[in-house]
Amino acid sequence: MHKRRWILLLLLLMAGRVWARDRVDYRLSEGVTRTVLSNGLVVLVKPIPGARSVAIDVVTRVGAAQEDDTTCGIARLIGNILERRLYRSQDRLDDLLDRTGTVTRVNVNLDYTELAVVTRPDHYNEILQRVLQAYGRRPFAEAEVGEERKKMYKELANGGGDFNGAYDLFLQVFYRYHPYRQPLGGNATAVHNLTDIQVNAFFDRWYAPNRTVVCVVGDVDRGLSDTLRKSVLGTLKPVPENTEVVTWEPTSTEKEVPLVSDQHMAFLFLGYPAPNVESSDYAAMKVLSALMGGGVSSRLWMDLREERGLCYELGSDYPALSGPSHFLSFVITRPEQVRASRHRLFVEMDRIRKENVSESELEAGRWKVLGNLLSAIETPQGQASALASSEVQGVGYLFTERFVDSLWRVSSADVKRVANRYLDNYTLLVARPAGTEPILPDHL
Repeated sequence: MHKRRWILLLLLLMAGRVWARDRVDYRLSEGVTRTVLSNGLVVLVKPIPGARSVAIDVVTRVGAAQEDDTTCGIARLIGNILERRLYRSQDRLDDLLDRTGTVTRVNVNLDYTELAVVTRPDHYNEILQRVLQAYGRRPFAEAEVGEERKKMYKELANGGGDFNGAYDLFLQVFYRYHPYRQPLGGNATAVHNLTDIQVNAFFDRWYAPNRTVVCVVGDVDRGLSDTLRKSVLGTLKPVPENTEVVTWEPTSTEKEVPLVSDQHMAFLFLGYPAPNVESSDYAAMKVLSALMGGGVSSRLWMDLREERGLCYELGSDYPALSGPSHFLSFVITRPEQVRASRHRLFVEMDRIRKENVSESELEAGRWKVLGNLLSAIETPQGQASALASSEVQGVGYLFTERFVDSLWRVSSADVKRVANRYLDNYTLLVARPAGTEPILPDHL
């Protein structure tokens, strides 16, 4: 087992030497033109001559954090309607996107909503016009709201899967009264009760030009700003920015919930408060997350899975958020292995707080983080998403370069420092099949 671990580390280091020879891979800002229209709309254009595709990314600073218990899911509903509009011309189904091989995607984050479109360069202009028309048609008709509401309600009522459901419960327990507590997929009851009046009011309040970034990457020219200036998006008025900061103090808690499932599996979610994307500790926490649960050479994988066979799957996550983030480690295991899995999770968290990370393990952790980044931005779509989301979150489109530069400066002492600073006030959520023996905290 230890031999396998060192082989994996060696492969990562060898890959690292290859990536290091081509630093341009992660320098997303090279060739980017940034323009801010008079109404606050930010336009990013990155021409890549000869690219086989063009990515159009529209990202708005509105997500689950702007929802409440009565509107939970409204951002996804609006995103779905905008995406559906792309497939229609004058309210009739059109095969333009199918004929041009265009692919669309909606992503709802805690901080933002993204409509991503990838098409061929020779059809870029007509697809761009379809995107602008989708955002420019206001208000939303009662019929299109009702159609999407029924579709979403059916999907939510059928459940989003045990893992997604458990993660939503973790967010509620972890954040309590903070806006980040809202489930990303939405709430079936809230969606069922949404009206077109609510949808239009929400859209007018949050989907404003000064909260939106349009990014295009691919074989295009730099004339996008003029096109947008003359479009509906270019003529919309900005809205006042909401600068209210919600205070939030983490507290340690353990909670157990039953799952309505026919699968003999249990889920453990162990989360800690973590710095936001603007923090100077962000890079060190990304490395810590990679060391703990980033792949088959991570500490949790080697301990719980390889050496003890305690789980089916595990991993770590540390999302880039504008507000208070969370470092999460999850374990999927058998109900009878929950106690042992919980114990080993805390043992490993305690070890990284007390012991220094070796230079070889640190180097492998840094390359894991960089490898994930390079994988995410290897296509025009990935680059457009990274550029636009960074701009919307307030760190700017130059963020990727700054992050990678800071990544190389992360030391073993930095990892130990952030571990001791942030791995406190944990939240543990145990989700197990209904009818199995409860795992109460005083029994663990």
